[in-house]
Amino acid sequence: MSTISAGACSGRLPKVLGELVRLYGYDPESKRLFYSSRELSPLEEQLYSINKTGKDKRLLSQGHGQHEAEFSPDFSLWVDYHTSTKEPLRMTLAEADSGRIDTKPGGQCDAQVQIGCLQPKQKELIGLPVSTGDTLLAYLMKPTEMKRKQRYPLLMYVYGGPGVQRVSDAWDGSTQLWFHYLNQLGYVVACVDGRGTGGRGAAFKKQTYGRLGELETADQLAAARQLAQLPYVDPQRIGIVGLELRWLFGLLGTLHRS
Repeated sequence: MSTISAGACSGRLPKVLGELVRLYGYDPESKRLFYSSRELSPLEEQLYSINKTGKDKRLLSQGHGQHEAEFSPDFSLWVDYHTSTKEPLRMTLAEADSGRIDTKPGGQCDAQVQIGCLQPKQKELIGLPVSTGDTLLAYLMKPTEMKRKQRYPLLMYVYGGPGVQRVSDAWDGSTQLWFHYLNQLGYVVACVDGRGTGGRGAAFKKQTYGRLGELETADQLAAARQLAQLPYVDPQRIGIVGLELRWLFGLLGTLHRS
């Protein structure tokens, strides 16, 4: 990954709309900065270039979802690593002047073919308004075959750690396949990013400063109450699971259940 050298570009960086995710570097020949941000949506990461005066901004990436890049040292070529809720990794080689010149699905001979045969459920991206005035980003994955008037158990998957974003328009690899398996067993799976998570700017992320565990638990409980009202969710069978720091919020959510 290219970085900005000490004397390449000095002074204040141009203002970026949305959360700045990555600053890839500066090309002194074209006098352009290359970066990614969540300008279009907190659910997406898109690639841009802009001149150092903050003008002539260009959207480099194509398609909704998550885009990460690896640039050549002179920024004439770059590889776009693209995923979305609909497909696993897709790599695109692009040329700065002429645009896209080659696209190769990641693991086309193996992973994408096998995943396509599974026909995994896609994440349904939603927003859950809460009493604080915030809207919590969330996704749902529903059972493969749902019957009318039947209610299904709900499993809430939580991280909740500071700055970490779990809800996005991206393919979640083995985690998404695990949830697909749970869908086949008749479970609804939900994931909710509460206050303190990433992708929505510093103010949203820093709300939990000095209150770690308090606001995250309150948000998960508020989300669970809303999800329990869905006509296909059994309000008597709602569980929560988490790993690493997630176990703490899972425990707190269980102890504060109502």
